[in-house]
Amino acid sequence: MKFARADQSPRLRICSHPQPQAQQPELIYRDGRLCARVAGRDLFGCFQPILSFAHQRVVGCEGLIRSPSPPGPPRYPADLFDQAGLAERIALDQACVSLHAKNFTALDAHGLWLFLNLDPEALCTYPHGDDVVAQVLAANQLAPSSIVIEVLERPIADERAIEDAVNYYRELGCMVAIDDFGAGHSNFQRIWDLRPDMVKLDRGMLLAAGRDKRIRRSLPSIVTLLHQTGCLVVAEGIETEDQALIAMDANVDLVQGFLFARPNEITGPMAMYDIQWDRLRQRLSRDTLSQTHAVRRHLGALIGRFIACAAAVRTLDDCRVQGAHMLADPRVWRWFVLDDEGRQVGRNINNDAARVIGDPRLNPMARSKGASWHHRPYFRRAMEAPGELYISHPYLSVTDAAMCVTMSITVTLEGRTYVLCCDIADDESTAL
Repeated sequence: MKFARADQSPRLRICSHPQPQAQQPELIYRDGRLCARVAGRDLFGCFQPILSFAHQRVVGCEGLIRSPSPPGPPRYPADLFDQAGLAERIALDQACVSLHAKNFTALDAHGLWLFLNLDPEALCTYPHGDDVVAQVLAANQLAPSSIVIEVLERPIADERAIEDAVNYYRELGCMVAIDDFGAGHSNFQRIWDLRPDMVKLDRGMLLAAGRDKRIRRSLPSIVTLLHQTGCLVVAEGIETEDQALIAMDANVDLVQGFLFARPNEITGPMAMYDIQWDRLRQRLSRDTLSQTHAVRRHLGALIGRFIACAAAVRTLDDCRVQGAHMLADPRVWRWFVLDDEGRQVGRNINNDAARVIGDPRLNPMARSKGASWHHRPYFRRAMEAPGELYISHPYLSVTDAAMCVTMSITVTLEGRTYVLCCDIADDESTAL
């Protein structure tokens, strides 16, 4: 598909539509555009480009439905869709699929995906009758591999039915995407059951990450989990460079939103905004470097002191003495020692002078002598790189119900390896 920037002449090649066949009376021409006549209303289609961060180009388009709304701009006909019963939604789905498919064939769109939004209940009915989607694809000579079926965010009583429908379209050759993940009924259970090829993050996740540093720090982990289930991840609703940077930092694969392009009809140029990809990457690099410097400023003196204390340890008794040196800084909450199996040797050495951060409701978790921390990254990473300092990402301490970071390093005492650990208050103004 060829696109033009908003300030350039059109470069989109548009072919003529074949006139609708008699067996498709719901498709009509009106005011120079192909429309779907549904419930006495004319609906027309737009496409919004979806781009790849890595390739810095358009890789697909989502088909969107609009309704004329004089005197204002066209809008999404929510009243029509939200108030429709199942039979009406099936008719709407069929009309929209036909409309988007015919518009897509009018574009120079070879090698791109067409994203089709389908109501989950309507989707479940298609494999059990004359499959409208398969018929439309065949009629418009669209390969199933070029289609991404988006399962819209709606509750459905029979999850097994939607799982069967998704498997049907996957076997047909289509890709499947879960829309609005993180909102409503979308959750990891649905991801595990449907095994989609793509997951589209709800825009609310980006907005929340922009407001709350803790959420921003957790977003890359959510994306990583989705990647580990075998999904590409799409961030939609991106309207600002700051939101684009959050998406890049989270390692999403594809992006969509007004920052890149608004929905366009094919009757005019498919306007793309001039995105300076290099500038975005440079901003992300500067932000990452700035965060690293902030962390070093926050922990700088403590890092040197921790390394010096570790070097001074010769026996287990020395561990308590050196731990007391670390506790002289009020930012240090506790010092503790693990053996080579991750089991805690002795009790925590706590800083009584530190601000009160403990939660009395967690008293059953406070006694840590003999606890096994083998599963914690600060133990595993220290054991993987003996003698090297490891600083964890911020995490919730089960002892205090507060965010902290842990520094850890291995030492050898009497022929056995131990891991020295130090919990430090997380500075909310920095991110590791």
